[in-house]
Amino acid sequence: MIKLRQKEVRPKLLAKLLLGIVLLGAVFTACKDDVQKNTIDQVLYIDGPASVNPASTHDFVAGDYAGDVVWNVTGNASLSSSDGTTAQVVFEGVGEATISASGNGFTGTRVVNVLEVGIGYSTAFMISPTINEDGVDEITVTFDAPLASIPELVLNGTVAGDTSVIDLNPDGSGNAPYVTGALTTFTEVAGSNMTKFSATYTATGASETSGQLEGYMNNVEVDASYGGATSAREYFLLHSIDNTAPIGSMAVSATAAKDGASIEVTLTMNEASRPNPHDGDMVVDYTYSAGASGTNGQVVLTSGDDPTVWTGTIAVDGTGNGSLSIVMDQSTVVDMAGNSATELDGTATVTIDNTAPNPTLTAGEDPVGSKLMKVNPSSEEVIWIFLPDNSQFVPEGPADFDGEGKGTSKFVVAAGAYKIYYMEVDAAGNESTIKLLDGITVAD
Repeated sequence: MIKLRQKEVRPKLLAKLLLGIVLLGAVFTACKDDVQKNTIDQVLYIDGPASVNPASTHDFVAGDYAGDVVWNVTGNASLSSSDGTTAQVVFEGVGEATISASGNGFTGTRVVNVLEVGIGYSTAFMISPTINEDGVDEITVTFDAPLASIPELVLNGTVAGDTSVIDLNPDGSGNAPYVTGALTTFTEVAGSNMTKFSATYTATGASETSGQLEGYMNNVEVDASYGGATSAREYFLLHSIDNTAPIGSMAVSATAAKDGASIEVTLTMNEASRPNPHDGDMVVDYTYSAGASGTNGQVVLTSGDDPTVWTGTIAVDGTGNGSLSIVMDQSTVVDMAGNSATELDGTATVTIDNTAPNPTLTAGEDPVGSKLMKVNPSSEEVIWIFLPDNSQFVPEGPADFDGEGKGTSKFVVAAGAYKIYYMEVDAAGNESTIKLLDGITVAD
């Protein structure tokens, strides 16, 4: 008989097992504490620009977060409004602004740099960048940022003993700046918050000379809240002086017309031109002769992208026969500087014709028996179709004569019987009736 022995559990082994269980529990507890700690201390990310200009407004968003957010702004900015995860911030001056947001244990901050705005500006003219010796115009200078004070405005080259004059002539000639006339001091444009200033230039003593005016601004200083940038002198181009009269000519689309036709009038100038006065119209007058029985009138010329070409349309309503006299009102056109067009071919005459033509036509062998056919119409404008006598084709209008005969012609034909349909469309567009000449026989 075999006896089974029960294995004993020694006290030292039991103690080691218990110690292992305790240590394993401690590890689980430590991991649980770490998870809770990392969950509570979460970062809330804020999306938005990292740098902005003063006096600008921008939106900032708490990214990937759906709860309510409390927003706070410190530094050179203020909170304009907030709606859930979005805040609108107004930046007030150069420096730094800190935007913070928190909600449900999440927190975040974003530092934004409010940048300086330098001395940037643009110029504009009330009437035209080009002016003549009799011209008066207003120039406006607009700055990118408000100024601390109104700068002094000077017409370049007019200050005696000034050795710091810079020539801005675009052609790079290095000639001394063109100086003529007078420039008033700057005045602030109302409501511009010290960003826009205007002055008036009056041309005097320009004679027949042309050139480029230049000016400069002394003591330009940007407002401190925009960085306070300064410049002792800023040069810029003013008006161009142009005392050369433009040259032009007028043309019409047709020299003959009938009732209901349209005549296009085109004025072509050798340089960019405009109406005179600036807010007026460039006009052409037209007058019918007594026999034409039309209504006299006036047409306004307009320009598209090319200011050297101006067009207008006259709707012909003359029902009789006579003429239409077209005259450009020369005083209503000037170049961009205001110079009148002293050389302007501005007249044209259009024949008004409402009488349909009445053509005649003969045809036969030339000489007889030669099979050389000669078509001899009463006008070289007569159009015709030479057909076999048994042809069933009958033309109905001018389009049916396209590509066929016109005017006097000679050509060889075969023996047989022929016919000719013919008509005429005169220069005014009047159409005759379609006539038929048949019984033309060519012997074998």
